Amino acid sequence: MAPKQSSAWDRTAPACDPVNSQQQHRILVFGAGAVGTLLGGILAGAGHDVTLLGRGPRITKIQSNGLGVTLHDRQFRTTPHAVSSLDEIEGRYSIVLLCVRAWSVQDSLQAIPDLLTPDGTLVTMQNGIGTEEIVSQHLSDIRHAAGSLTLSADIDAPDAVSSSSRSGGIAFAPVSDQVDVGFVSRCFDQAGIPTACLDDYRSMKWSKLLLNQMANGIPAILDWTPGQLYRHGAAFHVELAMLRETIRTIEADGAKLVSLPGFPVSLLRWVLQLPAGIVRRLLLRRVEGGRGSKLPSMLIDLRAGRTELEADWLYGAVSATAERHGIPAPVNQRINAILNGIARNPHLRAAFRNHPDRLLRNIERAMNEA
Repeated sequence: MAPKQSSAWDRTAPACDPVNSQQQHRILVFGAGAVGTLLGGILAGAGHDVTLLGRGPRITKIQSNGLGVTLHDRQFRTTPHAVSSLDEIEGRYSIVLLCVRAWSVQDSLQAIPDLLTPDGTLVTMQNGIGTEEIVSQHLSDIRHAAGSLTLSADIDAPDAVSSSSRSGGIAFAPVSDQVDVGFVSRCFDQAGIPTACLDDYRSMKWSKLLLNQMANGIPAILDWTPGQLYRHGAAFHVELAMLRETIRTIEADGAKLVSLPGFPVSLLRWVLQLPAGIVRRLLLRRVEGGRGSKLPSMLIDLRAGRTELEADWLYGAVSATAERHGIPAPVNQRINAILNGIARNPHLRAAFRNHPDRLLRNIERAMNEA
């Protein structure tokens, strides 16, 4: 029986010209959150044999209705396989996209070797620093690449996902020696998604971390939008101090800022060294032209009642790396501590909501103690 389609999708165009049988790959998306569902929908729309592994009503809806995908200026509906258990998976895959949250990576690794073909590639898609090292420690003999997504991903309904980004794409870099990331990249090229193949996964991941930090953790603490943060002079100075700490830490760790699809991250080092007033005007223009009124991801997680955040993998990673190199990073350390605190304590969250003065006092105290 053909999958049911809602009327909103009846006349939508396909994603692109489908790949032929020689170009088609079996691809497993391990973790069907917003990012995994978007990537799976893009690849299935291009004609690849895609399986989404997830849980809850989203999988049930996709099984019944297929998946609607909106990519800025085009819409299409596709029909990836959707399963809620490893027991439902048959055969092996040439690509496994690991799209679970960073703190769930280690628990997912036991299943990976039995899911990959002998020459298959695992691609870790997490934000932050540390997941590639966890995988390498436990699965040192597999082909392993890292990916960094610079497209937004939003779940619009259980069977609909979208990206509103006008620019962006995916960058890939090898983690293990024997990986050809061009093979993975071509799958997304065929789907019309801009890609970049980089040599150094650490520089790629640090560059994406810097983007993930911007207008994210601090507005989450204050329960603000990015635009509110960048219009508030004193709160923006905390943001700027945090970003400058991160750049010093990246350089101490021997990595470089590199440009990612749609984002000239390598220029940020120069921009962030300008006087604070100029930096704020430049970044405010970018933020208001993009996601000024859109809630940052950590604030979305807090409002959803999540008690686990990506903070440890972003701000905590900067703090830990800086300590290892003997340089101070008190702003990142304190932001990480506050984020973890308010995720577990609603009363603490209420204490910081719309109180930049309280945040400023905390940061000043941390900097004086460093």
